[in-house]
Amino acid sequence: MTALSFVVPVYNGAATLEELAARIAALGIEDSELVLVNDASPDHSADVCERIVEADALTTTFVDLERNRGEHGAVLAGVMHSGGEWIVTLDDDLANPPEEAPRLLSYARSRDYDIVYGRPRRRRYALWRRAGSRFASLTAGALLGKPPGVSLSTFRCFKRSLLHGATPRAHPYLDRALLERATRVGSLSVEQHEGTESNYTLPKLASLWATMVLPARRSGAQPFHVRRVLRSR
Repeated sequence: MTALSFVVPVYNGAATLEELAARIAALGIEDSELVLVNDASPDHSADVCERIVEADALTTTFVDLERNRGEHGAVLAGVMHSGGEWIVTLDDDLANPPEEAPRLLSYARSRDYDIVYGRPRRRRYALWRRAGSRFASLTAGALLGKPPGVSLSTFRCFKRSLLHGATPRAHPYLDRALLERATRVGSLSVEQHEGTESNYTLPKLASLWATMVLPARRSGAQPFHVRRVLRSR
């Protein structure tokens, strides 16, 4: 089993993916891999992902989804095609500096956490987005048992075993699955850089909140339709 998998959901990330991959490779983490999941992106992200695989600068898997599954669905698809004992998820727009990932992993291991969320030192999103994140965090605390003082984030490090046996669904809420199974949850202050404009709109955030609040419908479980999977040699 690989020690660490970087799982990156890709949507309109063509302009930043190669720099992201280069910075992950520059970390020099032994026994690590990069998993890129193209979430039916309308730009040429798929072509960029292919180039990264062909460059063979680091062990890379490219998962090309036939349909858009949303960020959480794409991450789950990436986890299913990864081999890491630990998973680090980060955005494709360089907002989450990959150089902070080793800190998340070291912090989780040293304190025996199941999952550690990166807590941005300075939030750079629009006011409505910050308010939405705050609402989601409060809801997760009330309904999912999120510990106080821990803010949910797409920049997270968690044990692969938390998602063992997880069933892919059309619109999963990843943090629900993680928090339901984790016994020790922490957070760590990390840098956050300016990224590209967020792909989340108010309707998309509302849908995500509904997925978090409403019970999962097992009858609605669907396999991920993957167009292709490419792996570096």
